[in-house]
Amino acid sequence: MKITYGREAFKKAKRGALSELEIHRCEKAVGQFRENPHHPGLNLERLGSNSGQNHWSIRASQELRVILAIDQLRDSPEPSVLVANVGHHDPVYDWAYRQGYFTPIDSGFAPDGISEEGGRSASIQALSCFDEWQLYLHEDQKSLVNRSFGREARIRGGTGTGKTVIGLHRAARLGREHPEGKILVTSFHQVLVKRLRETFAGFPEPPANVEFLTIYQLAYKVLGPFVADRKKIETAFEDAFREVVPGSSLESCSATYLREEIERVIKGRAATRDEYLNTDSFQRVGRQRAFKKRDREACWKLNEAWDRHLSESGTQSFPEVLIAAMESAEQSDAPKYRAVLIDEGQDVTAVGMRLLRAVVAGNPRNEVPANGLLLLEDRAQQIYPGGFRPAWARLDFKGRSHRLERGRRTTRQISLAAAAIRGQWLVDKSDEEDVAVHCEHYDHDGPLPCWIQVQPRREIGEAARIVRQLIDHDGLE
Repeated sequence: MKITYGREAFKKAKRGALSELEIHRCEKAVGQFRENPHHPGLNLERLGSNSGQNHWSIRASQELRVILAIDQLRDSPEPSVLVANVGHHDPVYDWAYRQGYFTPIDSGFAPDGISEEGGRSASIQALSCFDEWQLYLHEDQKSLVNRSFGREARIRGGTGTGKTVIGLHRAARLGREHPEGKILVTSFHQVLVKRLRETFAGFPEPPANVEFLTIYQLAYKVLGPFVADRKKIETAFEDAFREVVPGSSLESCSATYLREEIERVIKGRAATRDEYLNTDSFQRVGRQRAFKKRDREACWKLNEAWDRHLSESGTQSFPEVLIAAMESAEQSDAPKYRAVLIDEGQDVTAVGMRLLRAVVAGNPRNEVPANGLLLLEDRAQQIYPGGFRPAWARLDFKGRSHRLERGRRTTRQISLAAAAIRGQWLVDKSDEEDVAVHCEHYDHDGPLPCWIQVQPRREIGEAARIVRQLIDHDGLE
């Protein structure tokens, strides 16, 4: 018997509407139903009389009921069953009535790898350990999870379009399809990688060959232990800045801007001096200030001075570590991973992307294997300066690039309000072409946003005040 779980049953556990004991009793009733649908203690009862209605109820205790959506209970030895809802008697019966005593059987979630034999059931409580959007894939998302891409591929989409959901489910799928290899899920952001790892651990029986590492953790794995002392790095840059910048054409630039120029542009592309100084061919993607040749010459001197101070203090900068890891991986004939999935890829440098390509393909002359690299990105959410063109990382996404256009988290009203400020179009020029990256379809409508004007540096305090009011006076949980 195939039993799946619906989102209403999941929500009850997630939101704490039922105690652990009540959840346990509901699970026990489902297990008994699996073994014997007509067990007298379950008091199986059909709800509604129309032939098109499929709701039935079973008793979990004197007060608890489980609403099941069942196809062909009487006529088939293997009916399909959906645990549509669980809860206390009156509220759950009211819910079933409002649904017209019908729930689509195919709207549920059946965890992969859980046996249907021996009375084992997918646990409602286990499903509550990660968010609803991570369980329920829409049809267009499922197609991308299961699609077979030749070589490298890319999925673009605005916030809330489901890129991360697709990436995690695809990692699980690839992990099961290639048990002999390793699958890497990575990002530039340490907090995000931690979150992805915790989320994936909540998947039912997640494949053990899926690893979660930041790009710098990957570099550590490729190179072995390296010396990168954060305090010494900071001091070395401060010394180099005082040595080079005062009196130069860069005097009006902040230390932060110039450090980003070195880390994200020069070292982010492993550029040579001649390459960087060529103002005709070397592009500084995403930089706000144009650098003439004399500006670039001064910045290169700052770069050399920083390297010298780093060497004298016995440490390396983090971008230099990435360059060394990239060079090592590109010389290897034994790729370390069967596939790599990169979340928030818009914040990865060209060197970082070359490293990720190399850990699945090795030598740059080698092609990326089928389904070997998936880039998930949204240029509108780029946090760090710089950027890369795919060609710089020896990647080609032509014919293997997909854009998600449906916002599943943001309401239409919020998106339109944002567009009133930023304009209707956000443009991604990462491939030397204009690509609209805004969402065109929305799953949700909502109230009009409220604009509140506050003084600079007061936004957080005002937001906290509003949230407090929503909790204390508006019933927000």
